[in-house]
Order: sequence, then C-alpha cells, then structure tokens
Amino acid sequence: MSELLVYDRFEAGKLVGSASETVGDVLLGHWARLYPWDVPAASGPVPAGLVSVLMMRIYQTVLAGRPPGNIHGSQKFVITALPERGETVDGSLRCLSKTPRGERRFIDFEFSATGRGGRALFTGVMTMIWAA
Repeated sequence: MSELLVYDRFEAGKLVGSASETVGDVLLGHWARLYPWDVPAASGPVPAGLVSVLMMRIYQTVLAGRPPGNIHGSQKFVITALPERGETVDGSLRCLSKTPRGERRFIDFEFSATGRGGRALFTGVMTMIWAA
C-alpha cells in the first residue's frame, strides 16, 4: 500500500499525478445498462455523462492512497470535445487550492483531459473535503 495522502502533503498549484482510461466496450456496456435511454452509438462521441465517470476513474487511480472518509463536495466541467468509443483519455490532476474552514479541510483539484493526438477533451474542478 502506498503512503496515505494526507492534507498537508498537497501543495497548491502542484501536479498530483496523471493516469489514462480507455473508453472501451466494458465501460460503455455498464453505462448502457444503467442508462438504457442513453446508449452510445457504435462509433463517434460517447454520451456527455461519461465525462464524470472518466474523471472519477482517473481521480481514483491517481489518488489511490487517499484516506477513507473524504467527501465529494462538488464538480464542474467544461467540455471541449467528447471522447469516442475506443479512445484513450489521458487525464492529469493538479491541486488547485487548499482551504481550511474550521475543522474541515477543503481541496480543489483541477482536472484536464486530452484524447487521441493530444486533442483537448474536457477540464474540470472537483472540491473535496479531505478526511485526514
């Protein structure tokens, strides 16, 4: 197990890490079972809702050593382009800011994703209440 990622280890403005996630048939099959009215086409862009799934999967990979008990406060996205079936999404996670508020520790993470050939896909900000 990796070292626990406690609040004090994050630095505002610093890259936390990067990971990749391929938009494959298994992921799209899970999506189609959950949202049968939003089945992705056989080719072309995937449903916009998958942006959140991709961001969370990359977040979980990059921050595998996070403490239990964190609270996902909010997230927002700016979508430039949607990934396509079979495309690999390369995501990077940066600590945007840290703000203690009383006994709670807030961290804003900035997310950036690119696809095939480095094309811009989406960016986002996630606010977490960090447990430790």
